[in-house]
Amino acid sequence: LLRSWLAAPAQAPTLLVLRVFRRDEEVEALFDTVIERWRSSGNVLLIAGTDLVLRTLDPDDLFTYLSGRLHTRFIGSQDDLDRCMAQLDLAPDVDGRFRVNECYCFDNTWQAALAALVARSDVVLMDLRGFHAENRGCLHELQVLSAAAGVRRVVVMYDGHTDRTSAEAAMRGGAQERFVW
Repeated sequence: LLRSWLAAPAQAPTLLVLRVFRRDEEVEALFDTVIERWRSSGNVLLIAGTDLVLRTLDPDDLFTYLSGRLHTRFIGSQDDLDRCMAQLDLAPDVDGRFRVNECYCFDNTWQAALAALVARSDVVLMDLRGFHAENRGCLHELQVLSAAAGVRRVVVMYDGHTDRTSAEAAMRGGAQERFVW
């Protein structure tokens, strides 16, 4: 009876979440307050990391781990990336909430995965709290985001420890007007 009332809009927006790794408590709090709320209105994409394992672990992940097949989740080639993108679960659940879709990457595949995820995203939430110029991955992400044609808005979270000068330098030459600090 409630299916039609809980039905998602025809084109639900997709949120890509990027972050400075090794800030587990802050990222968990972000997940609990923002990402869980977003799931009521659209899809969530992210590159998996240990910082969110307690928030994103589902029974399938657990059984994959226990069966010794966790390596099958990782993107190691273009074929793996294509398969991962094809298997994204973008339909809402029965309760109307959308799922969090994760990509498990190696050091040599996360950049290709990032490009594929950015191409599928409408909005990006980038948590740069604690960012400094040595966070080369974040600098690359900022460059990709500033050049991305399809992303409508990039919301950047920062704090007193964020090296905003380095972050803004990485965005030079791109569409900086879509960034909201």
